[in-house]
Amino acid sequence: MVIWGVAGCSAVVSLEAAFDFAHGLHHDAAFGVVLALTLGLLCVALKRRYPLDFFEFLAVVAACAWVVSGIETHGMDGLVWAYATIAALMLIAPSRYSDFFAACVVICTSIALWRLKSLGATLSASALVFVFAALMKLYKVSMSRQRDAVDARRVRLELLLQCSDAGCLEWNGVDRSAHYSPRLCEMLGLPLNVDTLRMDFWSHLPPGFRSRVKDEFTRQIDSVTKPYESMQLPSMEYPLIRQDKTRIWVHARAIRISDRYGVLARYVCTFVDITARFEIERHLRAVNAGVEARTREVVRQHAALEKTLHTREEVERISRHDLKTPLVQIASITDTLRSVRRPIVEEEALLATLEATARRAMKMLKLAVDFYPIEDGRYEFTPEPVEMVNMVRRVCDTFGAQAATKQIEFSLHPALSELWAQADVVLCETILENLMKNAIEAAPAGSRITVRIRDGSKVRVSIHNRGAVPLAVRANFFQKYSTAGKMGGTGLGTYSAQLMAKAQSGDIRMSTSDTKGTVLTLELMPVLHELGRSEVDQRNSETHPIFVARSILVVDDDAYSAIAIAGMVDAYGAVQTVLNGHAAVDSVMKHRPDFIFMDLEMPVMGGIEAIGMIRNYQEMAGHQPSTIIAMSAHDDHLTRRRCKVAGFDRCVSKPLSRECVANLLGRVDPCANTFPRLSASNDFSMASLQV
Repeated sequence: MVIWGVAGCSAVVSLEAAFDFAHGLHHDAAFGVVLALTLGLLCVALKRRYPLDFFEFLAVVAACAWVVSGIETHGMDGLVWAYATIAALMLIAPSRYSDFFAACVVICTSIALWRLKSLGATLSASALVFVFAALMKLYKVSMSRQRDAVDARRVRLELLLQCSDAGCLEWNGVDRSAHYSPRLCEMLGLPLNVDTLRMDFWSHLPPGFRSRVKDEFTRQIDSVTKPYESMQLPSMEYPLIRQDKTRIWVHARAIRISDRYGVLARYVCTFVDITARFEIERHLRAVNAGVEARTREVVRQHAALEKTLHTREEVERISRHDLKTPLVQIASITDTLRSVRRPIVEEEALLATLEATARRAMKMLKLAVDFYPIEDGRYEFTPEPVEMVNMVRRVCDTFGAQAATKQIEFSLHPALSELWAQADVVLCETILENLMKNAIEAAPAGSRITVRIRDGSKVRVSIHNRGAVPLAVRANFFQKYSTAGKMGGTGLGTYSAQLMAKAQSGDIRMSTSDTKGTVLTLELMPVLHELGRSEVDQRNSETHPIFVARSILVVDDDAYSAIAIAGMVDAYGAVQTVLNGHAAVDSVMKHRPDFIFMDLEMPVMGGIEAIGMIRNYQEMAGHQPSTIIAMSAHDDHLTRRRCKVAGFDRCVSKPLSRECVANLLGRVDPCANTFPRLSASNDFSMASLQV
């Protein structure tokens, strides 16, 4: 704008000089030419950004001479040129010369008018020129303050850009010139004093990004918006080529400013160097790719390990089944021998020892199956009623010989003659054996172990001995591998006992002191609506009468098991035995049995497949469904679930006892120990085995 103002003043002066020259006023024309040339030199200096002090001083002197010459030549009409010159040069000249110029013009005008011998006109014109100069001064001060404010804001903006470490490109939409900030020049590796007005920015873009970025820029600047609208444009990320041919990555964010017609007036874009972030992201992508590859490898290895573990579990399951089968046969043979004839005392002792050994081995196999799911939290507890008083007595009898070696006596104090708890027979008996074994080992020789059985909100079995738990293991008594002062101790007894107790919705608590000894308390949930012995016998006799002519089918591929089961059930009706599921289906089609005892795993056809065919046939034939009881050497929850889904009425564990058969068929042997029948909610569970 300053250049255009100076050029306008130079044109006006040139026209006046030409007018004076045309009228023969060569003296005035000469002053006009000098002033026009001086203003022309000032335009060149402004354009080239030369120092302006000398050129502005020449312009002021030439203007003063031209005003005086004009007044002397044209008289009062020369004031018009004085006003024009004052207005133009006061707007153009810097503040340090505008006051000097105004004073010079006022003095020169007054002298020139005085020479016209008109004092009144001189004073009036001088006053008028002075007032005009003062008004122009006020206008110049106002404009100067606005210019200083703009400059201050520009300085603050530049400082902010420097502090933000962002480079700035300012593109003028009128003359299509670009200005690079010092930070942007530094980012591009350019000298700070380089002329960036006509620099090609696209040369700093790689060929692969150049067309995309340029097309986006062209689309943004060619669009038309609302007048004087400032619009934030979408940010972009792309690389820039530095002067030394290296690359940096930048995050570009631009603002588009429109003029009064909605056309682009200014385009400002900031660039933030994100090379470090980009390198970190690239490194992270490489690391993530490596982690994903390792994860896939770990998943593959995990799947292989799971497959191996599954195979191992299946092999162990088959091995346990193969081991349990002869044990079941041994236990069944003892019942068969007893059914043939009543053994003498020595023979009964041998049979009892043989049966107890077989059942103990089967209990160990069951623990091997159940303990790992208990430790992993995968065990599904199916409660069944367990009579705790008799179980504690059996445990005391089992450890009687071991306690006698230390002259230790047992003192049993049950609150009632019978106390029933919701538990698993094998797990509960194993817990009591572990606790009793620890009590015998910790009790002093010649002392007494007191066992108290109490009822209430929970069934509690407390075992007290006079020994104290060592201080080193009191805090972590139930933790794994916690042991002290015990030769060959593994620290797994109390750990496994508490796990098995919690698996049955119970717990084990310990209290110890040097003076009172140690008390271990097993807590279990009580059986709701428990019945007395006489009530059980009465209900069994009322609801389950004795059937003499009952038809029973035994399906088992093991001959010894089939003979043993047939000997247990022959008192309840006619018994027929077959070897597999296919033969059982043929037998049911010929004659409907009331009860079917069916093994699950048999050759030719197993029990799961056979029951489906039997149920379908009886439904189609209109026969009353037979009561079908599954027999399995596996007593885990998965087997029970399979049996329930298949359609079995009950699922029992092999070998069957006479008590179990009596409970299933509705007749209680007066010579055998009875136990209460399960409620309807627990009807589908494994029948307990009592040794």
